[in-house]
Amino acid sequence: MSRFKKGSTQLAATKEEIDSGSHKLAALKEWLVNIVGNRTFGRRVKRNEVRAVIGMGWRCTWKETDNGGRKPKARFFAKGFLDGRLVNTYIGTPSVVGINTIYLFIVFTGMEMGAADVTAAFLTSKDHNAERVGATLPSVLPRIPEENPFKDIPDDKYEELKMAAEYEPGGMYLVEMGLYGLPCVAQLFDHKLEGVCKELGFKRVDMAIAGKAPPEGGRAQAIVMNWIDDLLTGAPPKEHKVLQETLNKRLGFGILHSIELQGDLWSLLENWIAWATKRAGQKVGSSTAGEVLAFKFLFKKLFGIVALVKAMWGLKKVRVIVYTDSGPLHDQFQSGKAQTDTTMQGILEWCIQEMCVLGADLQWIARARNMANMMTKCALPGGEMA
Repeated sequence: MSRFKKGSTQLAATKEEIDSGSHKLAALKEWLVNIVGNRTFGRRVKRNEVRAVIGMGWRCTWKETDNGGRKPKARFFAKGFLDGRLVNTYIGTPSVVGINTIYLFIVFTGMEMGAADVTAAFLTSKDHNAERVGATLPSVLPRIPEENPFKDIPDDKYEELKMAAEYEPGGMYLVEMGLYGLPCVAQLFDHKLEGVCKELGFKRVDMAIAGKAPPEGGRAQAIVMNWIDDLLTGAPPKEHKVLQETLNKRLGFGILHSIELQGDLWSLLENWIAWATKRAGQKVGSSTAGEVLAFKFLFKKLFGIVALVKAMWGLKKVRVIVYTDSGPLHDQFQSGKAQTDTTMQGILEWCIQEMCVLGADLQWIARARNMANMMTKCALPGGEMA
């Protein structure tokens, strides 16, 4: 995992720096390659042909590089979006338990894992909304030199982009792609990704998680999980490279990694602790009452975990065992009676009801053997557990 980028810091450029021409080449590349090259704008339109009109602007920053240097970045984006139309803007991200379950599945089945970042994910996603938006271009656009100033763009490609850049400053054009600044751009890419996955035989089994299983059913043979435009893939070693190459061809990756998984499965299971915290919305009179509230939080998550496990492993039934090292809590579940107030009694009865629906077993475990308790609580100087 040390090979992964730790993220980047972007600092706003000053007016003096921009006026000096520091971002001139970056703005030209953003305009030619990302905007013109991806056909972000279509034909010229009039006001009555579109549902709303947005303005355009530039955002110039300095991006810090891994070696401590910095390079100019320019983004061409929509600003002042006040469109009141109903557009689909929702895009889900995988839950923590979903991510943990997928990681466990990949290791358990001996798959190879990879990660990728999609290049210009939004600008390559077509706007499929019924009502469309027009964009008014700035009064000043980058001047396109006759000679190719870019070392990484072939001359023939540069000539093609130069010919396509026939836009008038201040003109109004139809927005065809997911332009930065529109509230629906992430959903446009998610819609595109879902379509590509369906064509390749994948089916969404949970939020932002798709699996590919044999037609006759059974365990998933490949996985694609996405966090907006960052993908995690999993497949057997022989098929994984083909999957990555296919997705790269359809989506376009800027960064691609294969993650080497080390260690044996038992070592992973011994250390697989998912730690979740949640602030209680009410005061509790005892630690046992707090344990009951924790169980309520757990059971709300369990149904999703069980459904995902069934889908990934191709199982019709999953055995669920819930462990507790609290003797008083175990006794309350066995008797069905809370030892505090009526509110805790209602929560306890709800937990018992949900356990019956899941078919879950409750088992007591000695605190000294509770791996989660030992690994998530600090040791005091005397060696005892907090």
